[in-house]
Amino acid sequence: MPPVLRPIRYHIGPILCNFLAKLAVNTIPPSSPYPLTCNSMSDSTPQQFWNPIWPTIGSAQFAQFSPITAVQYGEQIALVMPAFLSQDRFYQDLCNIYAIIGNGNSWPENWTLVGSDTSWFPFDTPVSAVVTASGQLMAFAIGTDFQAYTNTYSSTNQAWEPNWSNVGKGSRFPKLASITAIVNCTGNLSLFAVGTDNQVYTNVQDDNGQWQDHWHIVGADNAFISAAIGNIGATIAFNGELSLFAVGPGLCIYTNTDGGTGNWQDNWAPIGVNGQFDPNTITPLLINGQPNLFALGEDSYVYNLQYNTAPGGSWDDTWTRVTNGQFFYPQPIGAVVDATGQPNLYAMGQDGYMYTTCPLNGIWQNWERIEDATFNIHGQVAVVWCNNQTNVFAVGTDGTTFKPAPPAPVTPNTGYVHTNWTTLI
Repeated sequence: MPPVLRPIRYHIGPILCNFLAKLAVNTIPPSSPYPLTCNSMSDSTPQQFWNPIWPTIGSAQFAQFSPITAVQYGEQIALVMPAFLSQDRFYQDLCNIYAIIGNGNSWPENWTLVGSDTSWFPFDTPVSAVVTASGQLMAFAIGTDFQAYTNTYSSTNQAWEPNWSNVGKGSRFPKLASITAIVNCTGNLSLFAVGTDNQVYTNVQDDNGQWQDHWHIVGADNAFISAAIGNIGATIAFNGELSLFAVGPGLCIYTNTDGGTGNWQDNWAPIGVNGQFDPNTITPLLINGQPNLFALGEDSYVYNLQYNTAPGGSWDDTWTRVTNGQFFYPQPIGAVVDATGQPNLYAMGQDGYMYTTCPLNGIWQNWERIEDATFNIHGQVAVVWCNNQTNVFAVGTDGTTFKPAPPAPVTPNTGYVHTNWTTLI
């Protein structure tokens, strides 16, 4: 269980602290007024239609900007998110982490607390989730003590572990840093995070599921990655190499690879000569065995960089703009490969609507608006392909006028019900 570094105001006596804690704890995320909503599009029909509603997932509510993590878990989808511990000023900078598992079309009524009700994390901390090669669902987050923690879901007991466990020692990470978790070339998990010293660190699980005692620096010269506090993107390349991406000087993206051996190169190499990006916007995607990167540039356009998989291949020299359409910078981009092998991108538009695009005959099409539900323009987007359909998730708000069609009545705290959705062919 991650310890909590309390400010001086917490030292007011154990009796009062326990009383306040009991007031703050809820069985579901408490009173932040925005439900998580989802939409899905089937890939199994000749014509693909978005659902005419954005149904609410569970009875929980979250902050408008809460980071959303969605992963495929067998034939289900697991969502993991932070939620207010309490709006009481003594606890408003802390959160608990909650999860829910469904098939994309139906969800349980309530979210499940991950860990105990005293497993506190910095408010709105990013939570990473991954499914191991053996099918275990695991979550990772940075605690209030700047350390990395993990929790595992038991499919047998259908419950998370009661306590979070520390991962490694000796390294400190910013409170709102994210941990990137990925199944490496040996079938074990590798973790990556940027430390408070701006170094990129890794920790690797062994064959027995044990973590290394200490985090290790990736590369010998990566202290230059001063702008990399944020997301680290990782992907398995076509030849089994594990590739890592981070933002460095000039907001350019740099990469390092392990050659499939787990031994990282000493030097980080810049890729693409014309791009400047925020680390939180890097989205790696493997498209038909070809590594791709998508990111939102400082000019608010979405860009793509491809890897040439021919022998002796390398990354393209320049980033290519993905059609027209500008989004607020920095904005995470949702990306998924559908059943046809086509990439699909999702982003929150400057008008509060969700937008999507995909290539047709190798040419990216104009961004299309998914009608009738609006969101905060700086809200997070998560997307995952599961059960032969694309599933998109966002935190909803009812404070916006809907266009072009008027919405159906909105029931408080239950999400949106809308009609007249755009057809995507």
